[in-house]
Amino acid sequence: MYFQNNLAEKLEPTPARDDVEEALAGLYAGRSLDSDAAQSLLGAVVEGRLDDPTIAAMLIALRLKGETAEELIGAARALRAAD
Repeated sequence: MYFQNNLAEKLEPTPARDDVEEALAGLYAGRSLDSDAAQSLLGAVVEGRLDDPTIAAMLIALRLKGETAEELIGAARALRAAD
């Protein structure tokens, strides 16, 4: 517990991290993402900012609720931007 709290204090929140965490929370709650949120989230995946368990949970959440056109558009934009 001490280690987690100590680590959390060292991590400064950034707008990009907040967007990704908000998008993940929405997915875990079964909500669909708009294209901007999906782009931020998939951009984080492409850039390697998410660990494997988080990526797995994200993909499972997307599959369980079903992918929307907006989410696919955001994913495509993230992949194009990574080029």
